[in-house]
Amino acid sequence: MGTVTYQEVDHSSVVWICHTCGVPNYSAYSFSCSSPFDLTNSFSSLETLGSGEFLPSYASSPIQKKQTSKVNKKRFPSLRTMVVNCESIRAKKEALATSVENHKPHIIIGTESWLKSHISSNEVFPPDFTAFRKDRETGRKGGVFVALRNDLIGTHQIELDTECEVVWVSLQLTGCKNIIIGAFYQTPDERDPNYLEQLRLSLSRMKVDQGTVICLAGDFNCPDICWETLTVKPNGKNPRVCHKLLEIVKEFSLEQLVREPTRHKNILDLFLTSNPSLVENCMLIPGISDHDGIPVIDMTTKPKLNKPKPRKIYQFNKANNDNVKRDLKCLSDTMVNRDNTPLSVDDLWQEFKGGVTKVMDDHIPTRVISKRQQTPWISGKVRSGLRRKQRAYNHARKTQKDSDWEKFREIRKEVQKETKKSYWSYVRNTCIESPKQFWGFVKRLKQDTTGIQSLKDSGQLYSESTRKAEILNKQFESVFTEEEPMSDLRDPNKFSYPSCPEINVTTEGVAKLLRGLKENKASGPDNLPGKILKLAASELAPALTLIFNQSIITGCLPDDWLTANITPIYKKKATGLPPQTTDPFH
Repeated sequence: MGTVTYQEVDHSSVVWICHTCGVPNYSAYSFSCSSPFDLTNSFSSLETLGSGEFLPSYASSPIQKKQTSKVNKKRFPSLRTMVVNCESIRAKKEALATSVENHKPHIIIGTESWLKSHISSNEVFPPDFTAFRKDRETGRKGGVFVALRNDLIGTHQIELDTECEVVWVSLQLTGCKNIIIGAFYQTPDERDPNYLEQLRLSLSRMKVDQGTVICLAGDFNCPDICWETLTVKPNGKNPRVCHKLLEIVKEFSLEQLVREPTRHKNILDLFLTSNPSLVENCMLIPGISDHDGIPVIDMTTKPKLNKPKPRKIYQFNKANNDNVKRDLKCLSDTMVNRDNTPLSVDDLWQEFKGGVTKVMDDHIPTRVISKRQQTPWISGKVRSGLRRKQRAYNHARKTQKDSDWEKFREIRKEVQKETKKSYWSYVRNTCIESPKQFWGFVKRLKQDTTGIQSLKDSGQLYSESTRKAEILNKQFESVFTEEEPMSDLRDPNKFSYPSCPEINVTTEGVAKLLRGLKENKASGPDNLPGKILKLAASELAPALTLIFNQSIITGCLPDDWLTANITPIYKKKATGLPPQTTDPFH
C-alpha cells in the first residue's frame, strides 16, 4: 500500500483490519507493514524494539534509497564533419589546424585548396589526417579534398570522377552500409548548367545499395536559392544554375541542411545528404577565409575505426645485461645438451624464439608508445585568441550589424597572424635544438600516406580493399618462378664435376655474424630485435648453430623464415597517362 493510499484510508471513517496481525487501524498496536497492494520489498528486516504495553515486539522501517548524483559527461558525436572554404590551404594551414584541434572533426570537406600536384598533403594538412584530393590542373585557385582522420577506413572512388571539381570517398560504417562522402566546388565567375551536369553524371555512376548514405558538401556558389521552400529568389544573377542544382537535389533525393549564412548574408557552403535523419546537429563556427562561417555537422552514424595497436618498446638502456646473458646462455645450453629426443627445425626455432622473448620480458623494462600531441605549437596565447574570436563571431551572428562583423574579421586576422607566428617559432626552436628532429620534420612533409589507390584489372577499375588485395596477390604470384619437376634431372654420375663439400656451420662463424648486425634495423615477422641478438651473440650462437645445421640436414626451414612483410611501392606515372591508369608495382 502506498503512502498516499494509506493516508486517505487513515483519515477516513473506514475501519480496516490488518491481514497479518489482525489489529484494527484505530488500535495503538497498528504500524505500517507491507500489503498485497505493494509487491516491492521496501522495508528493512525486523528489529527488536523491547517490551511495552503499547509497543509491538518487532517492527520494520522503510529503506531510504540513496540519492545518486548524476554526472553529466560530455558526449562526443559519433561522426563529425567540417565543411571549410580554405582560399589557399597553404596560407591557412595553421588556422585549419587550430580549428581541428578545437572542434575535433572526423572528416574535413574542403574547397578552394589552391594546391598543385607537386605539393604533398603532409605539407598542409594536419598530421593525423589522410587527404584525398582533386587539384585544379590549369589556372590557379580551385581544388577540392576530403580529409579523413587516420583511424577511419576510407576508399577513394576514382571511378566517380568527372570533368567538374568533385572528389568522392567511401567510408566504412559499423552495422550498416557505407557512407559516400563528396566534396564539390563551383566558381562564382563560371557558373554554367553544363558544369552541374557533370556533377549529375558523377552521382548517376554510383552503385548505391539500399542503406547506403550519400553526403555531398562544398561551396556551390548558389546564393539565390531559398532552401526552406526549394525555390529560386526573383531577380537572381543566374537562375538557370540554381534551377539545375534544385533538379539534381530532387532527382537524387537529397536534402540541404545548412540554414544560416556562411559568407556575408548568403548560404554558399552546403551539406546535402540522402538520409537527414542521421544528422543530429548542424552548427556554424568561425571561418578561416572570406567565408565567415564553417558548417559543422554531427551525425549519429558510427564509423569503423582502424585503431593502431599499442607498440611495446624494450628499453635496452635500462636492461640488466648480466642477467640477460646468463639466462640466454642457459637457454642455449639446454637446447644444445638435450638428449637424443628428435625435434623438427620448426620446434627448435619456436623454443629458441619463445625463450629469448621470455628473457627479454623478464629483464628488460618496456613502455607502450602513446599518441603524441600533434599540435604542441598551440600556445596559451593562441587559445585565448581563439576564444576571443569565437565570442566575436557569436556576437556578430546575434546582432547582424556590419560593425560587429568588421570587428570579428579584424580579430580573426589578428588570431591568424599570432597562430602563424607560434607555429614557425616552434619549428625554428625544434630545428635548432635537435638536427634529428629537423630532418624528421622535413621527411614527414615529403611523404604522403593515402594508401593503395584504385587498381585496374581486365580493363575495370576497383577501389574495394578486398578486390585490391586480390589484384596485388595475383600480380605477386605472376612474377614468381614455377619450379620444374625434378624427375627429368640428369644422372649426376655421368659428370666429372667435383661434388660439393659438406656444409658445416660453426659457432664462431654464427657469433661473428651476430656481432655485425645493425641494431637500428627493424625486426622481421619473428619480432626479435637485432639488438638482443648482438648483445648476447656469444651466448646465442650455439643454439642458432644447432638450428642452422639441422635445417641443412633435413632440408626444412622454420615457418617464420618463410614469412615476409611485403609492401607494394607505387611507381610514378609516365607523363600523359590518364589519372585512372595504374602502372606495375616494384
